[in-house]
Amino acid sequence: MNRKPLIIVTAGDPGGIGPEITASAVAFPALRRACAVAVIGCRRA
Repeated sequence: MNRKPLIIVTAGDPGGIGPEITASAVAFPALRRACAVAVIGCRRA
């Protein structure tokens, strides 16, 4: 069984552009085929 590598990404400043860029990148199909992605960020944002 081949597991995909896990990539953990921080969402950045909740008031900045980071969360939007992170969401766009995570939605990119080639990235999702190549690895498992986890996003870490502020829950209250």
